[in-house]
Amino acid sequence: MLFPVLKLESTVQVDDQTRLDGSKSYVSQDEAALTVIEIDPDGSGYIDVTSTGYLDYQYATDGDKTVSLRVDNGTTPVVKTYTVSVLSVADDMLFSTDETLTAYEPDILLYVRAGRNSYKDIARRVQTLIVDWLDYNRYWKQGGQRYVKADLVDIQDFVEWSAFWTLQLIYQGLSDKVDDKWSAQATVYRTYAQEACARGTIRLDHNGDGEIDSANDLTDNVSKGLIRR
Repeated sequence: MLFPVLKLESTVQVDDQTRLDGSKSYVSQDEAALTVIEIDPDGSGYIDVTSTGYLDYQYATDGDKTVSLRVDNGTTPVVKTYTVSVLSVADDMLFSTDETLTAYEPDILLYVRAGRNSYKDIARRVQTLIVDWLDYNRYWKQGGQRYVKADLVDIQDFVEWSAFWTLQLIYQGLSDKVDDKWSAQATVYRTYAQEACARGTIRLDHNGDGEIDSANDLTDNVSKGLIRR
């Protein structure tokens, strides 16, 4: 049997480079080795990636994209499909950007992982962590519902927090020893992130009207605790 296996990011932003990696595709022991690996990133047609196993790509429009991986060993091709959600800048609503990061670490883009040209993926992870942090620390909307990213209307409250937390995760990922220089930088930015999240007030859309329009949307953050992740 032939087994197409595609590693991909489930969510990306428009015009952000992403890697569609089919190099882990394989065959059962009774089959001949794969001779062809092809990827169709969005219905526009298959691209032969046999030599590398992957396709670096970026999407020009938002929406759900169907990605097809086709493998063959000279018998019968096997196809498997996947979905990538492509978000516009406005819908992605990331709290910090690469420009925010380079303001603190001018050379940080030198360490972007292969197959990407930005840290939007890590900023998106931090966005999720911040929303989870709000829920964990009992910041809830009227009726007790948890906040979602769209409720964080005034993202200025979260820019530095996001940037520092993103840099912390980047340096943690670069570190391979407890006491190396990357680990030390991660510790520095963990402290900065904790200080940023402890700011006195956070503006949240408490009533869900899409605006920060009253004192009810100003949340006292004193003594709510710090990041412990």
